[in-house]
Amino acid sequence: MKSDQYKKVFEGKAVEANFVRNILEENGISSIVKDDMMSQVFPLYVASGELKPVKVYVDRSSFDDARRLVDIYTKNIDDDSIKGEK
Repeated sequence: MKSDQYKKVFEGKAVEANFVRNILEENGISSIVKDDMMSQVFPLYVASGELKPVKVYVDRSSFDDARRLVDIYTKNIDDDSIKGEK
């Protein structure tokens, strides 16, 4: 992965990163999910967000569209969390 070609659009738990990847792909945006080596050693800790987060990268030319989709996703997650607390 050439670092100047891709830009990080999301960082979080593995489950959330996979949701983001699916949302992006459903909208025609290719992405790369980067999981640090620790996921091989401690998969449950990484999945729960206890260690380094999983990162989702997109091509720089798709970043603005991807960012909008990720913002919608994270806002919906925050709204659902608030509703669940009431």
